[in-house]
Amino acid sequence: MKFLLFFLLLALSNSPARAQHYLIAGGGFGLLQFDSRDLDLFQDTYNRVNIGSGQTVLLRGFDLGIGLSGEVSYRHMGKWSKAITFGYQEYSATDIAAFAGGAERNLKLTAKHVYAQPSFGFIKKNIFVEGVATIFGSRRFTLNSSLIDDEQENPLSGTYQARAAFAVDAGITCGGMSGPIMLLLKISYPVHKSGQAKILTDPAAAKVLDGLSAFPDDFVKYVARQPYKGVASNIDGFKIMVTLNYAFRLSARAAERR
Repeated sequence: MKFLLFFLLLALSNSPARAQHYLIAGGGFGLLQFDSRDLDLFQDTYNRVNIGSGQTVLLRGFDLGIGLSGEVSYRHMGKWSKAITFGYQEYSATDIAAFAGGAERNLKLTAKHVYAQPSFGFIKKNIFVEGVATIFGSRRFTLNSSLIDDEQENPLSGTYQARAAFAVDAGITCGGMSGPIMLLLKISYPVHKSGQAKILTDPAAAKVLDGLSAFPDDFVKYVARQPYKGVASNIDGFKIMVTLNYAFRLSARAAERR
């Protein structure tokens, strides 16, 4: 981490001829692949348990989360393109199971995190391609589960939450600038996760008393009241983000005489 910050400061301090400096702010739209073996196991076992009891629509899994982001960055464009970006992202996805009697199981998974993103790459005129490392912190996952048209309280219903330690993505950024408007395409994939993943839990007293506070990874064991692990917060995957930004020009250095 210290080496990364040192390299970033060194790169940003090296200002060649005609270097331009910008403060940039904007936001965007993106997709996150909710990759989790625990959630895949829950989907499979939930459908297996309920298919014989009038389930007409099967759970499909969360797969892709749709999200929004906001970010600010400092960018230096000269011989090389260099930037440091700070931002916030939030993604969510839903899944539904329906039953012959009209009941529906509704699930919504939300991921929120902040990030720091140093980048460095090539530039030609106002088009640039950069390698990027994204460091995610304050990662929080929430899974809301509800059963509509159910006459009795269902133990699976509730709000399950967990935090996760920081993670790192590696990827590329492609961008272009026209006047003060900057358009960026960011593609990344997780390469490192730190710390032990926590389990998504609902702290409701009744669930804790019954030993059902963790959202189940194995619904067969959950229904049979057998010990189960629960869904862990190490949910992550491939990401694509498109952002539209406004660039405030800070300074420009005139060409040096040779």
